[in-house]
Amino acid sequence: SRLFLDLELSKEKNNCKLPESVLNFATLDYIATSSSPILRKTALDALKHYGCGSCGPRGFYGTIDAHLEAEEAVSNFLGTEGAILYSDGASASTSTLA
Repeated sequence: SRLFLDLELSKEKNNCKLPESVLNFATLDYIATSSSPILRKTALDALKHYGCGSCGPRGFYGTIDAHLEAEEAVSNFLGTEGAILYSDGASASTSTLA
């Protein structure tokens, strides 16, 4: 796990004296996935294939093949008839049918 973030400091641009490395408390990368070469390549490949833009619920912006493939993989893993994946808890709770 990567606990330290190396800083490249330009001494000409600031007068701060910071240590060579600092703890990074401003990340959501809790399990250090950003430092995994396999995940970085996979993310870059997806970015090249699908592009990047503002995000929103699939109900507004549509379903793509990656959504369906991920849901099928989860369904197969769990041994269920189907699966629905949500990007966050708020979407899950507002989209669930009782």
